[in-house]
Amino acid sequence: MFTALDQHGNTIFSREAKKGVDYICPFCGETIRFRKGNVYRPHFAHMSDSNCPFDKDSKSEWHMHMQELFPLETLEKRFVDERTGEIHIADVFLEESNTVIEFQKSRISDEEFVSRTLFHTSHGRRIVWVFYERNDAHPEAEFGRFRQEDDESFSYWHKNLHYHWNRCPRKALRAIKSTNPKLDVLQMSNYSICVNYDDSDVVHRLIHQTNDYEDIWMSVHNINITSEMDINEFFISEVEWLHDELEKLTRMAQQMNLQNQPQQQVHKTATWTPPRYPKRVRRGFRF
Repeated sequence: MFTALDQHGNTIFSREAKKGVDYICPFCGETIRFRKGNVYRPHFAHMSDSNCPFDKDSKSEWHMHMQELFPLETLEKRFVDERTGEIHIADVFLEESNTVIEFQKSRISDEEFVSRTLFHTSHGRRIVWVFYERNDAHPEAEFGRFRQEDDESFSYWHKNLHYHWNRCPRKALRAIKSTNPKLDVLQMSNYSICVNYDDSDVVHRLIHQTNDYEDIWMSVHNINITSEMDINEFFISEVEWLHDELEKLTRMAQQMNLQNQPQQQVHKTATWTPPRYPKRVRRGFRF
């Protein structure tokens, strides 16, 4: 955890905390301690006998790293439904774009996934899920837990972006369905599913799936997560990205034509033509 409450209820970030001081978990109200050392980054932690549901799964190094790509002020935002009392803490909440980002490495149940997703979308917030899909057993695997398929049945542009999800796909994803039968849920404007399958901070949005996510297609646009990124990249439709790809190809073709034009001009001017000399005028003599 990167945020906690002091004894007066003020939010304290891990960069401001001091050792030996008791802090309060904003989720469960239990006492938590600040930890900092040579191995672990500064953070708050519950006691070993804690029953806090927010701390039931300790965050991995990857999870904390992805969170730290965003300003501390955006981390672990607490949301409470005033009507039902339901509480959720978002990994990242970007207030300007009204967007929640959740990072998930461990398994997640259908109930938990649906609950967290609908909690935010029903309150008008957009949500992005980023799943850890690196292959820890085989770090050299180019596509992590995915196997690339050569296929042109979906789209020419995506023939190299079709993947088979090896072993256990994220079955919880199938629990979210679009209310509009003509709209693919993976192309909704307030819902984005992404995966991170290599050791970079680049994630890939899923745009289509079959067989309960055993086979998936990824966007032509890769999203590089940084503090200055445009969050709308998570929600822009694939049609718009394809339009951008076509524009790029058009510009490349135009540049190639421009590069070839000077060569053609040089070829034309290199043709030899006989020189023209001025007529000699015979000058007369005056006596």
